[in-house]
Amino acid sequence: AERLGPARLDDLLSELAGIAADETGRYEGVLRRTRTDAFEAVFGARIVHEDDPWRAILTALAIKRGLARLVPDQTPDDERPIVRIGIDTGPVVVSRRADDRGVEYSAVGETMRIADLLLQLAEPGAILISDATRRAVEGYVALERTTLEVGGTAAFRVTGAAPARLARPPRLM
Repeated sequence: AERLGPARLDDLLSELAGIAADETGRYEGVLRRTRTDAFEAVFGARIVHEDDPWRAILTALAIKRGLARLVPDQTPDDERPIVRIGIDTGPVVVSRRADDRGVEYSAVGETMRIADLLLQLAEPGAILISDATRRAVEGYVALERTTLEVGGTAAFRVTGAAPARLARPPRLM
């Protein structure tokens, strides 16, 4: 807000929320706005897929690409919005509340806490994943081990959509 001003920040967040909602919906996840400047996507809340961790990473990569399209190339670095993404895989308790305004989901549990910690520890522009997520997507994405430990296990940085040679083909919709 200090760098962009409240009006420009609100515009950018609204545009980014639209991109995040489109991409999360594309991979059958549920998106929630948790703070003024933060979103949370949960995969497996409405429909469980065995490749939900892969869907989460595809969504994260698409959101990063979408943000890059929102900001012109000539925008100074200090005016570029920063996205940090944390992803964990595991059990959560999902609540669903429906009323005349729509359906609202909430998710709680250690998995959500670890994802939030990864988000907080991520460098600007980084997607950090837990070891549980790494095991679920191994062979789908290029990863780099970090020196960070979260929840007693290593954290990994997603460095690309897929390694040069896939260990196994991705299971897309």
